[in-house]
Amino acid sequence: MTLTTHLLFPPCQFLLIMEEEVLRSLARMSNALAPGPLGIGYKLLKWGHAANPSCLTSLLNAAVTLGHHPWKAASVIPVPKPGKIDYRLAKAYWPISLLECCSKLLVKIIAK
Repeated sequence: MTLTTHLLFPPCQFLLIMEEEVLRSLARMSNALAPGPLGIGYKLLKWGHAANPSCLTSLLNAAVTLGHHPWKAASVIPVPKPGKIDYRLAKAYWPISLLECCSKLLVKIIAK
């Protein structure tokens, strides 16, 4: 697909995210998952959403409405692949990216 072809498609319109969607998505997330660079894990997001459901929902809706993804930082950690002969080579590792939990939550809600 060329750039000019891509511009011919109409922009996608998203519906506003509801508090219940955030609650359902957070319920499926494990508290044991590693947080991103800011250290905000799902346990803290669940606690914050329980205390004030409109706050996190408004933040996610603002990101969708403005078309701006505010959580751009990630921590990338190389994990060695088992059984490789030479660990000096880059292909002997898997890069694992730790995104912010807010970012993962937003992506999951939009994907659903």
